[in-house]
Amino acid sequence: MHISTSPEFKQNARAAIVNASLQKALANSRPQFMARRARAVGDLPEFEALRDVARDIKNHTLANLDFYLETFARNVEAAGGVVHSRMKNCSVTRPTKSPTRAWATCRRIA
Repeated sequence: MHISTSPEFKQNARAAIVNASLQKALANSRPQFMARRARAVGDLPEFEALRDVARDIKNHTLANLDFYLETFARNVEAAGGVVHSRMKNCSVTRPTKSPTRAWATCRRIA
């Protein structure tokens, strides 16, 4: 089952594709974006090192997502909040690379 972010997504996408002023704005923004990005990277000598650290943090977080989600849920509940989870009664026995895949796997098992 696929749930789109908006019921009108396809209709909106078709309208955006044929919107001449939007397409012109997008075409003009790319060179500016690339130039500004290059300038920002040049102004930050440690850019590559920071990018590597960010990648490592992302990979670690995804590899240990269950721990971080459980910790987050405990902290929310300790602060009086309520955590809604579609996977509370699910045990995914094989590793997944994303929470979406875990949820899909859970849905097939349930």
